[in-house]
Amino acid sequence: MLPNVNTSLSGYVQVHNGLRLILDRNCIVRSAACGSSEKKVMLLSGGGSGHEPAHVGYVGYGMLDGAVCGDVFCSPSATAIVDCLQSIATPNDEVLFIVNNYTGDRLNFGLAAERAAVFYGFKKVMILLNDDDCSIEEGLVRRSVGKRGLAGSVLLIKILGAMAESGHTIEEIYRLGNEILREGHLATFGFTFDIVNEKLVNVELGKGLHGEPGVYKLQTCDNFEPIIEFMIDKLSKKIKTSSIVVVLINNLGGTSEFMLGVFMAILFKKLQKSYAVHRIYSGTFFSSLGTTGLSVTLLNLGYSDKLLSYLDFEVQHIAHALLTNRDLLNTYDRECGDGDTGNTIAKGAQAILDHLESATIEILYPAKLLLDLSMIMQLNVGGTSGALYSLLLQTASTVFVEADRDSKVTIKHWIQALSRGNEAIKRYALAELGDRTMLDPLGQAELELKRVYSASLSTIEYIRIFSETCQRVAEDTRRMVPKSGRASYSAVESGQADYKCPDPGAFAISVWARALLEACKVAKMDQE
Repeated sequence: MLPNVNTSLSGYVQVHNGLRLILDRNCIVRSAACGSSEKKVMLLSGGGSGHEPAHVGYVGYGMLDGAVCGDVFCSPSATAIVDCLQSIATPNDEVLFIVNNYTGDRLNFGLAAERAAVFYGFKKVMILLNDDDCSIEEGLVRRSVGKRGLAGSVLLIKILGAMAESGHTIEEIYRLGNEILREGHLATFGFTFDIVNEKLVNVELGKGLHGEPGVYKLQTCDNFEPIIEFMIDKLSKKIKTSSIVVVLINNLGGTSEFMLGVFMAILFKKLQKSYAVHRIYSGTFFSSLGTTGLSVTLLNLGYSDKLLSYLDFEVQHIAHALLTNRDLLNTYDRECGDGDTGNTIAKGAQAILDHLESATIEILYPAKLLLDLSMIMQLNVGGTSGALYSLLLQTASTVFVEADRDSKVTIKHWIQALSRGNEAIKRYALAELGDRTMLDPLGQAELELKRVYSASLSTIEYIRIFSETCQRVAEDTRRMVPKSGRASYSAVESGQADYKCPDPGAFAISVWARALLEACKVAKMDQE
């Protein structure tokens, strides 16, 4: 049978490292979550298949710990949900189910929570019900049906996943998610259409993701304008106009990039008349089996000044993380550079992936690995970034070349390698700590690692300290005056030390440092 959920999931895990499939239950879980001793709130979601990448695409560090897949457009069974729960959590763990508001999902996740408590001793399992659909106004449907859960769930998962990874309690996570929903800070409106003779026909406004009929219908439209005007009217009844918002534009799977561009051109023009648009996400986040249609989600940033930091919380492994953050790095670079840092770093990341795929890079011996990486960055990354990374890696490799071949590589060698690489950057780039460059996170991380070295921590703890220091210092570069590199020219006259964005080079360090930590956590769990 072609639309086989298990077959689809089997193929998915083969190309996504760090994930595991529970075969007979159609569950995808984080490898690092299985049997982990690290205490954090565990997040579990799911629903019917056919909405890919939801929800399996959001399983990973900083997002979901597990996702349960039912048959196409059908809720997963309570048994599958409980089995998934038991694979990622113990009875003493705090677990939050993020559930979209459909009757089958409510019933089965609710039944699973009850069974987990009664039969398996789970002490705290809570359910957050997402009902971000604003096409259905209050009073138009019975309370037992309610408003549907749509693509806004993706933003919820991102925000709440960042909170869980940062150590917040289940009460804090639930309260923020619940207030975002109940106080009207998240709203989604979707529609479907056909195109005949260059006109939009059979337009269904507020149509459900499972093929439920739209709440309103338009037979023919010359363009997207009347649809967008209707949409903004509905959105504004939940999120007041003039609010500062994040916009998520979701392709239901069958809309061409050409038509998406036409839609966005009109949407932005009209949306900016009603809202202060701070950020835009566009892509296929929550599909409906290739349906021709779109949805627009607004998130009101006025609710909390923490929302953006949660949305920016990194979730990928090293090379993929750098590729994922290409546009964000370019944006950061535009503030006082030429706006190409993301593109430059992404070239190196893609080249590393290509070499890993073709097995032409040494991964067993640190000296050879660092030399290979240095050459890859030199040949594939242009300008200052390529030279700096190549210099850092090549110089760091000398520590391992000089080490006794029979000696075991320890964290001490890696700290020495970082120190030697940093010294090379200082020597040839004439940079110092505080100059607002990539040296700031690397240099401060070196100092912090040397400070705690005598504490005899585990390797993963040293990596955590490295990652967290890089992230903190990269954020601190917002308040530094550029004194090195191209950015320093624009800062000479102004002396500005209050930027909207961190230094892009420093931020790139924080991206791969966080990804390094997650990759090591996954590897550690796989070994155990």
